[in-house]
Amino acid sequence: MDAVPRPLTVAIIDDEPHVRRLVRIALDRTELATVVAESDGRPATLAAACRMAPDVILLDQNLEGIRGTALIGEITRHAPRAMIAMLTALAADSEEAAALSAGAFVFYEKSVIAGVLATCLIEDHRLFCAALDGREVHAPSARSRRTLFSRDQV
Repeated sequence: MDAVPRPLTVAIIDDEPHVRRLVRIALDRTELATVVAESDGRPATLAAACRMAPDVILLDQNLEGIRGTALIGEITRHAPRAMIAMLTALAADSEEAAALSAGAFVFYEKSVIAGVLATCLIEDHRLFCAALDGREVHAPSARSRRTLFSRDQV
């Protein structure tokens, strides 16, 4: 009998409570991922979220008073085996390269929350684990996914 894979554990770092709630609902509905921590980006809540050692950290780019990319170094120090995924309302065209350069593994536009976020997390976390094992991988770009999703919905 095949073992059922455990759900990914996720921490959400976003200063908007309604966004954190929406992400939690979207992930809980799939049973592929479970939210184990939330943070509004302030140092105390950020450190607490990292201590939960989540598989994935969903990080907003626009937090109150700070850009998410400025937190990536600190997050990596506290949760070195967590995949950092930028999840933002900002367009990939203008923000994806900066997020990846700062150390995020993948970039998601918030428009993916409703439909495919959990599926993307599973696929990308598999790639992230391969990278941790020393294999060369290429995470898909948000722009290519946007094109793929719009074709699938036609």
